[in-house]
Amino acid sequence: MIFSSRPDVSVPDPSSMMDLDGTSFVPSPLARYHQILFPALRLCQALLASLGGANRSAAAQVRHFVTSNEEMVRAILKNRQSWSLSHLQELSLLTGVVSRAFSAEDDDGSATSAADMERSAHASRVRRLMLSLVPICDLSEDAVRQVKAGVPEKSRGQAFTHLLEVVQNVATFALKAVAGASTRGTGAKFFQVVFSPSLSEARERGESEYYQSGVVFPNRPPSLGHLLVLVQNLVNVLLTGHSELTDLRGKLATVEHLSSGELSALLASSLSSSGVYYERLSASDKRSLASGFIRGAVRTKEHEERLAGGALEAAGFLCLRHLEYFLLHSSAEAPISSYQKAHRRIMGKFLSLFYSCCFRCW
Repeated sequence: MIFSSRPDVSVPDPSSMMDLDGTSFVPSPLARYHQILFPALRLCQALLASLGGANRSAAAQVRHFVTSNEEMVRAILKNRQSWSLSHLQELSLLTGVVSRAFSAEDDDGSATSAADMERSAHASRVRRLMLSLVPICDLSEDAVRQVKAGVPEKSRGQAFTHLLEVVQNVATFALKAVAGASTRGTGAKFFQVVFSPSLSEARERGESEYYQSGVVFPNRPPSLGHLLVLVQNLVNVLLTGHSELTDLRGKLATVEHLSSGELSALLASSLSSSGVYYERLSASDKRSLASGFIRGAVRTKEHEERLAGGALEAAGFLCLRHLEYFLLHSSAEAPISSYQKAHRRIMGKFLSLFYSCCFRCW
């Protein structure tokens, strides 16, 4: 199939970024490939969004599309050399499709027939590749700097939005794996572990081989340290974005009262890299242009805030769920720890109070 014929393009220097992003007069092979791939991925997302993830037929068709083009999926999810805008866009679209189409039942180990075992193997490989993105796209200063260095200045905001979309898609995918496995069992002991119980990666981020460019360890699951780093960075993104959103709303409320010189200064700081010429415009045109730009920036910041909030909610639940399992239920054969003793004491008091209330009502 044509989707499996993705060009193997490396980016040796920043001068080739415009050609990869399709902004040159003659599109590159990768840009022409994206003209076919992006509509197909958007169609998959539209089907899953309109019919819902519970529609087994639609989800099965999309999963078949993903597993039939596993080489393409592996090439996109394992790419660590290029952080161009086009790569971030295809990564965002693909992770969105995978997070919607794949569920925990696809990799539950209960397959009996050969077809089910093959489907489960495909789902397991895709899951490992998706989770390997957690340490890479953790929104740290190094990750954001690396992403912004690979795109032109005027497209850095769009690149950061795509990075947030990838983070939310990966966090939602991991959350579905954990929540889906929990619904098949009774109690907190039945749990799908997707992060290893280690915090050393968070302390040694700069020295960890997980973060070396081009190195991928899909068979090694990310740790809770990686997840905690992601949670911390998501909180910073939310706080910074909320402050910037408040400033933009303040500018939008006062733009009607600004003079021509103040409008020129506002446009100079806002449109410095957009190539828009505003010096000869009238005051009303400048005010209209500034209002339109600020409204667009407000919509972008609101979208980023929703993405970061959704990712933080999923990542926070994953942290709490894994900590509960590792501290309370993962050492059944080992001596009972102080955490387990405290948990059992509190749960015993709660259950005795609950039962007494039930008997009184009865």
